[in-house]
Amino acid sequence: MKHCDLHTHILPSIDDGSKSVEESVKLLRGLKEQGVECVCFTPHYYSHMVPAKEFLRKRKAAFESLKDSIPQGIEVRLGAEVFVTDYLFSQENVLNKLCYGKSNYMLTEFAYSSDFEDGSYTNLLKLKQKGITPVFAHIERYPKLMKNHDKIVDMVNMGILFQTNAVSYCEIGTRKKLLRLVDEGLVHIVATDVHSEKRNSYKYYGAAVKYIEKKLGRAAVERLCQNSVEIFSKT
Repeated sequence: MKHCDLHTHILPSIDDGSKSVEESVKLLRGLKEQGVECVCFTPHYYSHMVPAKEFLRKRKAAFESLKDSIPQGIEVRLGAEVFVTDYLFSQENVLNKLCYGKSNYMLTEFAYSSDFEDGSYTNLLKLKQKGITPVFAHIERYPKLMKNHDKIVDMVNMGILFQTNAVSYCEIGTRKKLLRLVDEGLVHIVATDVHSEKRNSYKYYGAAVKYIEKKLGRAAVERLCQNSVEIFSKT
């Protein structure tokens, strides 16, 4: 199996993740030790706070500072964790630059209080209408959504992909619910959302993979890995 991490905050000094090139290199080496070969850099982009062009400039500068220090054996791509608001759609000429690489997949985030019955749901539809496939970050952080199984099914039928954080499979309060969603094909991706060696540590990736394989079998892990590989290959 090839392992890809599609959600990281490893680019240095751009958001609440890595604070330096040295820390970024440590995180990349840690992911490599977990068996991860492909990494997408997805710093936070808050569409209601910063113009996209300014964010893209800062992302480029952060990548330029890191690129020559990336450990051998790791393939990387640029992306963003996009906080979706109405302001995002006033910058349509840069929407695709916020996706993973040159793909049409976008890692998306919303207000955690959202029930996806109104504005947030409408914005998901807008992204789909513009040819963008939302990769919905850490579904487990949305209490109202986690309590509404039918809404999750509805969103998957829309073509939304759901990502979960590896650390959540190591927490008793969330892992059983996530396992059920994985088993039903309603979770598509496991990623780290790594910010530092302590916050959503890369170490949880291997633990999550082992836990899913133990409970659901190797085929479930292979399916999750293949989903990530397919997205990465389109970047």
